[in-house]
Amino acid sequence: MHAKQIFPYFCTPTMHRIFTFISALLLALSSCTRVQEARQVVAEADSLRNVGVQYADTARLQKAASVLCSLTHRTEKAKALYYLGRCYSASGKDAVAADYYIAADRLRPKDPQLRGRLNANMAYICAQQNKDSLALIFYEREAAFRQQAQDTVFLSSCLFNMSLSYCELQQYNEADSVWHKAEQLAYNPYTYSRAMGVRAYYYNEIGEYDSALFCLDEVMMPDVLGRDFCNAQRAMALYYTGQVDSAVWYAQMVDDSLSSSRNRIIAYTVLREKAYKDKDIVASQKHDDKVEELQKTIDVENEQRIRAITKYEAYIQHPNSTFSRYGIICLVALCLVVLISVVIIYVVRNKRHKDIVEQNRELLHSQDEIIRQLHQSATDAQRERLLKSIDEHIDKSDLLTSLHWRDEERMLHDVNLYMFGFADRIGQLTDVSVDNIRLYVLTILDCSQKEIALYMHKSENSIKNMKARAARKLGTTSAELRQFLIDFISNPVD
Repeated sequence: MHAKQIFPYFCTPTMHRIFTFISALLLALSSCTRVQEARQVVAEADSLRNVGVQYADTARLQKAASVLCSLTHRTEKAKALYYLGRCYSASGKDAVAADYYIAADRLRPKDPQLRGRLNANMAYICAQQNKDSLALIFYEREAAFRQQAQDTVFLSSCLFNMSLSYCELQQYNEADSVWHKAEQLAYNPYTYSRAMGVRAYYYNEIGEYDSALFCLDEVMMPDVLGRDFCNAQRAMALYYTGQVDSAVWYAQMVDDSLSSSRNRIIAYTVLREKAYKDKDIVASQKHDDKVEELQKTIDVENEQRIRAITKYEAYIQHPNSTFSRYGIICLVALCLVVLISVVIIYVVRNKRHKDIVEQNRELLHSQDEIIRQLHQSATDAQRERLLKSIDEHIDKSDLLTSLHWRDEERMLHDVNLYMFGFADRIGQLTDVSVDNIRLYVLTILDCSQKEIALYMHKSENSIKNMKARAARKLGTTSAELRQFLIDFISNPVD
C-alpha cells in the first residue's frame, strides 16, 4: 500500500512544512548546546591556567575548536587553539604546536594578552634554535600586545628575552638599551627574579660564571623560572668556578626531580665530570649514558623545532594568506545577498510565468472565439467588425518583443500565438524564410520602412528590395502587401 494511503494526513504540504520547521529548530538547539559546551571547555582551560595547571584534554579542546565559529566566538576559538598548541609543545611536538599557534594568531583575537602569549611561545621556539632574528620579530610583536594589555610584568620579561637575542646577534648596544627598559619595569620581586635568572643563563653561556652566580644569588623567587632551572645553572657556574662539591649537590637535586632534558643534561654533565675526576668509571659511564639518551631526546625536539621554525618563517612572509575577519564577513554577506537575490528572482519569474500562462490561455480562448465567428460571418459589416477586433486583439508590444528572439522556434511560436497561426499558414502557402516572417509581421503592424530597417538591423534599401521579393512570392506588389496579409489573416480557417 502507498504511504499516502496509509498516512494521508501526514503527507500533506502543511505537515511537510511543520516537520521541516521542527527539524530546523532541533538542529539550531543542538548547535547552541554544542557551542555552550565548547565555551565551557575554554573557560575550564582558562581557570586552570590561572592557578598554574595546564589543561591536557586535547580531544575536548579539538572538538571545541571545531565547534566554535571564527566570526562570533573568535577569541574563544583562538584560546582553544592556543591551549592545543601548549599541549603538543609540552609533549615535544613543536611542529604540530606551530600549526595551532599560527591558526590562533591568524584569527586576530581581541584579547591582547592571548596574542602576547602566542607570540611569546613562537619566539621561545625560535630562540631555542638560535634563530634570534626571527625570534626578535615575535618578541617585538609580543611587546606591543603586552603594552596594549598594560601587562607590565610580562612586558619586562619579554624585553629581557629580547636583550638576550640581541646579545646572541652581537648587537650589544641594542641589547643594553632594551635591558635598561626592562629594568625600569622590573619593580617587583617577580620580574626582578626573572631578570636575574635570564641574565645568569646568559653569563653561563658566555663563560662569565662569577657573574652568573651573582645573578642567581639575587633571585628572590626561584619558582618564577623554575627551581630546577636555577639549580642547573648554579651547578654549572659552581663547577666551573672550582666549587665542585656544591655543584654536585645542586646537580643531585636536579637529578632527583622530573626536570626538563636540558636541565638534566647539565646536572649529569657535572656528575659525570665529578665521577671521572674521582676515577669512578662505573658512575662516569652511567652518567655518560644518561647524557647520550637525553641528547637523543633533545635531537628529536630540535628536529620538531626546525620544522616549526620553517612554518613560522612562511607565516611571517605571508601573514595574510587566509581571509581576515572582515574579508570573511564580506564574503558571507555577499553570499547572503546573492542567495536572497536568486530567491527573489525565482519568485518573480515564477509569478511572471504563471501570469503568461494565464494570458496565453485567455488569448487562445479568445482566438478560438474570433475564428469561430469568422467561419460564421456573412456580411461585410460583420467582417469589418471582426477585423477591427483582430487588430485590437493583437498585443503589438509583446509581438515586437517576440521578433527579437534569436531562437527561431520560439519566435515562430509567438507569431502563431498572437496572430492566429499566421506563420504556419503562410508557410503552407509559399516557401518563406524567418526573415520573411518578420517582414510580414512588421508590415501588418503598419511599421514604416525605416522602422522595419531598425528592427531587422538592415539598411532601408535592403528592406525595400526584400519587401519587393517577399510580395512577389505571394503574387502581389509592395504597395498592396499589407492589405493582402490582413485579408490572409482574416480568411476563415478550414
